[in-house]
Amino acid sequence: DATEQEIDVMGVKFMMQQEPRKLDSQETHTSVSSSTIGTGNIVWDGSMSAVALLEAGERTHDPDLKAGTLEGKKCLELGSGCAGLGGLACALLGASRVVVTDVASITPLLQRNTTAFLEAASHRPVLCKDIQVMELEW
Repeated sequence: DATEQEIDVMGVKFMMQQEPRKLDSQETHTSVSSSTIGTGNIVWDGSMSAVALLEAGERTHDPDLKAGTLEGKKCLELGSGCAGLGGLACALLGASRVVVTDVASITPLLQRNTTAFLEAASHRPVLCKDIQVMELEW
């Protein structure tokens, strides 16, 4: 069953859809793919932490994390899950192109959430207009 959750990516709030799934008691982690057990269907704390790290880079004196280091860069997020939050944060930080990827069963949800983010972020002056959702089997 799909659920909606408000997500804040660097000040851009949008309603993100998730589709949490439960493991059947007969299945084991070794016998099912990640798309079957739903790892890509939910937002993990780690992705929110990655966004926080990118956002913190805006306020740091470390030149490797300083704001603007993504300006004009191309960013690729592998295994973006349903939200692609790392890629979306890169879009807000000035990347010229962002590609977010996941397996075929996840990409429709990733596309819906990317579209919702772009609509919510349309007022931001620094926003990559070239965000692409692509299927990648890995």
